[in-house]
Amino acid sequence: QTQPRSLPNADLLSQLKYFSQIATRIAQQQAQQKEPTTLPTLAELQGALSGGIEVAGSLQSGLNASFNFQGNNWQWGNYSINDVIARGTFANGVVTLLPLRVDLNPGSLAFTGQLGTEQLSGQLRVASLPLSLLQPFIERYPVDVTGNVNAVATLGGDLKDPRAIGE
Repeated sequence: QTQPRSLPNADLLSQLKYFSQIATRIAQQQAQQKEPTTLPTLAELQGALSGGIEVAGSLQSGLNASFNFQGNNWQWGNYSINDVIARGTFANGVVTLLPLRVDLNPGSLAFTGQLGTEQLSGQLRVASLPLSLLQPFIERYPVDVTGNVNAVATLGGDLKDPRAIGE
């Protein structure tokens, strides 16, 4: 219910300032409602990364690489990441991850599989991921979510027609 407000005994300048404050608040609220919630940019990712990469190739065999990286105590916008592990290879235009793992506190995400333009295959595991981490994305909906997400999804298909089956 709207509550009328007025300044009947104030001079015109005070009334105009008050009106301007109200208009500014309304504009700010409308802008916040229109702004989609997004993940932070990669430029906002802070933390140490260690590891190595080995690259070999020739005109006949093409480019081949293997990598093994670890990171810990990362900050990504408002998200804290305890540990990151990325192990895998690149050959024939396909990245094989064995695994890519991100440990949050609490919860974790892990992917093992192959990512290429012609083929996607692998398994994504989500363990004890708090639904509260998703709150910025669902706050505009009239739902209250609590608990943790545990999921396993098998990915397949290709970039034009990706598929996922899971529980």
